[in-house]
Amino acid sequence: MTDAAAHSIEDRFFFFGIYDMSLEIPSDYDPVVRRLIAEGKFRDESEVIAEGLRLVVQQEKLDAEIQAGLDDLETGRRVEAGEAYEAARARVRAIEEQRGQ
Repeated sequence: MTDAAAHSIEDRFFFFGIYDMSLEIPSDYDPVVRRLIAEGKFRDESEVIAEGLRLVVQQEKLDAEIQAGLDDLETGRRVEAGEAYEAARARVRAIEEQRGQ
């Protein structure tokens, strides 16, 4: 048996980023999903869900950064204001460059 044959079709699709998953969206969100697609912001429901998941992951990362900062404060680790502002400016510049602005 080849390596490819040893894996299920689902495994192979997941590897290529096209795994099919059935989801039920609460009816309260149906009009929102339809509007976002109608406005051309997303091609289909899958794109809407993918963006929602991306935002959840982003929020989790931000929450972890905030918690790390709070933990630093509790243990007495601090950063001078000027250093913090410069780090924030650098981060904004990096985000703008990433977005092509």
